[in-house]
Amino acid sequence: MTVAPLLLTEVTESPKTNKRHLITLGSAAALIVSRYGAELSFDSVTLINDRIPEGNESVVDLIPFFPAESAFEYLGDRRFLKRGKLPELELPEKIKNHLASKSGELVFLAGLGKASGTMLFRAIAQQYMNSLQQLRFVATLPFAFEGSHVVANANQAVEHLSDQSLEASLFPLESIRKTYGNLGIRSAFKKGDEWVVGALNLK
Repeated sequence: MTVAPLLLTEVTESPKTNKRHLITLGSAAALIVSRYGAELSFDSVTLINDRIPEGNESVVDLIPFFPAESAFEYLGDRRFLKRGKLPELELPEKIKNHLASKSGELVFLAGLGKASGTMLFRAIAQQYMNSLQQLRFVATLPFAFEGSHVVANANQAVEHLSDQSLEASLFPLESIRKTYGNLGIRSAFKKGDEWVVGALNLK
């Protein structure tokens, strides 16, 4: 696994030879596109999520995805992620077909730890392969304050990727607080988003 440096140095970009497609997995990754889409350099963007986030102004394709209810428990009207291992996901044919329709480089982006992003990230690593494409996996690892079960889910997803002999560019968000101090939650996530966006644009 490749852990991205927190402070990115200037990188000389190679000439663009292939199309690049961003595939976001789950709500955390979709929110990055809705906030920073104008700064991203991709030929297409696909959101695999339950909806397009409010305020999104980017041109995107949406593949609706809803995680299994077995991943959650309810307290009244509120839904919480269950502790323990997330359910295994059989990657839908609609997603496989959409991915196969793209040529060039596919960049998969997920915020690991919660349900949708983690389950999709894990399923694609295990069940999707195309020798005519270049596959790149990019993921954030959760802050410690998000909970030990969320951190465990993220670590298990990374292990699944390693089991498939695949590598990912990982962004451990907890390092932001270690570098910048005890930021507020909103500021900490904003720093994380900016860190990821800068790295995504590097060819």
